[in-house]
This record gives sequence, C-alpha cells and structure tokens, in this order.
Amino acid sequence: MSVSSEDDTPASFVTEGLLSGTRLVTARGFREVTALRPGDLLLTAEAGFAEIRAVQRAFCLAGPDTWPEALWPLEIPAGALGNRVALRLLPEQPVLLPAGSDALALPAAVLEGRGGICRTPPESVEEVVILQLSKGALVCAEGDLQLYCPPDNQGMPPGFAPPDLSDLPLAGLAEARALIRALDEAPPEGDALMLTQAALRAVPP
Repeated sequence: MSVSSEDDTPASFVTEGLLSGTRLVTARGFREVTALRPGDLLLTAEAGFAEIRAVQRAFCLAGPDTWPEALWPLEIPAGALGNRVALRLLPEQPVLLPAGSDALALPAAVLEGRGGICRTPPESVEEVVILQLSKGALVCAEGDLQLYCPPDNQGMPPGFAPPDLSDLPLAGLAEARALIRALDEAPPEGDALMLTQAALRAVPP
C-alpha cells in the first residue's frame, strides 16, 4: 500500500481506505470523506461519536490498464450490505458483516460475487482517504453499513504504527477467505454470512 499524508502526493495504487464519494455519519450529518478533517466527529457503532485524530490521503494516478485487476475496487450495489446507495470499497477495506451477537470485520474482497458485488475498473485518478481515530472502530456510513477506521499511527509511516487498539475482531484476507470457504462448504442455518468469532477461531491456520 502506498499512502501519503500530503494531499498532492501521487501513489501507484492502494488496497485499503475510503474512496472519494463515500459518505459517513458525522456530528453534522452525512459528509463525504474528502471533506473530513482532524477534529471532526464520526459516529461509531459502539461508542457514540469519536474524534478524527489524523487524515492520510493518496491520489492514485493509475487507471485500469496499470492497476492490477486483483486490486480493483469493488462495486457494492444498494442494499447488498445494508447500504442505501451504491458505493465502492477497496479490496482490503474492512467492512462489518452480519455476525449474530458478535461483530466481525472482513476485507471487502471476500464478498466478490455475493449480492451483486463485483470488481469495477478504477478511474484514471482516485482519491483515497484513511481516517484515523484514537482507537480503531467501526463507523457508520450509508444505511446500516459500517466501515472500519484504524487508530492514529502517531505520524509514523505504514508498517510502523502501534498495534490496533480496537476490541473488534479483524480478519486478514487469507483468513477471511478460508472462513468464507468453510461457510460455503457447510453453511449454517439461515444466512450463510452470519459470522461469529467462534466460527473464525474454528478455521485452521
């Protein structure tokens, strides 16, 4: 992943963060992610409003010809994840899935092919925003959609950030794919995406 805190620094492509056009619930109502700044308050799923501590941005100048198709954004049709309107998510952006009494966030990429979710070619220029909170949390977006925002990395570059401080189980891409395969092979009663922490622990490493 290539990310910069400078608004005008280009990047080849990124795999997580929120694409321009995504709207989140703030203390001032719905606001588009590119308009958000440190100090703005986001509505979280568990702890009310949380302050944005830092904002990282990347301008990706690679279009569909040079952006690897495996890393293209995913088109999320209206209603597919409780979202009122269609939107796009990057493949490694954690998103909340129905999880019974437990919350579990999986990378968006594992949902490809479900509920009409599919890869979509990136624009020639994409703006990606990573909003950092004091503690990693799910934030409220369109409808019932909840997206994960990470903790503040205290100005350190990616890879040197402190450990995630959230209480939310976050599955890596390989782990999430293994879980989805296990559920497909022996889906539980009802919705095959009713995921639990117990199911995640049952997936062999």
